[in-house]
Amino acid sequence: MSIVKDKTILITGGAGFIGANFVYTFLELGYQVHVLEMKNADLWRIKKIKNEITLHNIDLTNYKETQKTIFKIKPDIVLHFATYGAYQRFQQDINLTIDTNIKGTINLINACYKIGVECFINTGTNSEYGIKDKPMKETDLLEPDNLYAITKASATRYCQMMAQKFDFPAVIMRPFAVYGPFEEKERLIPTIIK
Repeated sequence: MSIVKDKTILITGGAGFIGANFVYTFLELGYQVHVLEMKNADLWRIKKIKNEITLHNIDLTNYKETQKTIFKIKPDIVLHFATYGAYQRFQQDINLTIDTNIKGTINLINACYKIGVECFINTGTNSEYGIKDKPMKETDLLEPDNLYAITKASATRYCQMMAQKFDFPAVIMRPFAVYGPFEEKERLIPTIIK
């Protein structure tokens, strides 16, 4: 456990549905947990553990602010969940979708590259594959068919380029049909349970 206690993990979007579950898990495992959230984020999911983590309110689209924060934290591991546009019913700002998902990810990766993180996990989306007529595989061609998916596929491509050209330790994760604690009430599983 002492090895884990010396590890610093940074979770972007740590107040979101998936991110909050990882915040709780890494706290239980004994990591030093830092969370990056936008300034007006709703922190209801992490409210009861807010004093056990270090919260940083920054704008990932601002490179100087992002780099300064990354240099201060010096994370060993980064889990990047911050995103915009996944909830297309109410997240419809085109510029914010592009800026957050592409520019924000690039800024974060570039800052993390400079300090030499051990592992950078970028969360994509199954939407990057587009509509397929058979079960999807990781090796399938990316054919995003909406702006959100296009921006997430772009972030994936940037991670891949950094890994191939600069040996950046990037991992791409594309969750499918995620459900569980802290899920929004209007999603499928909570709706069925209700």
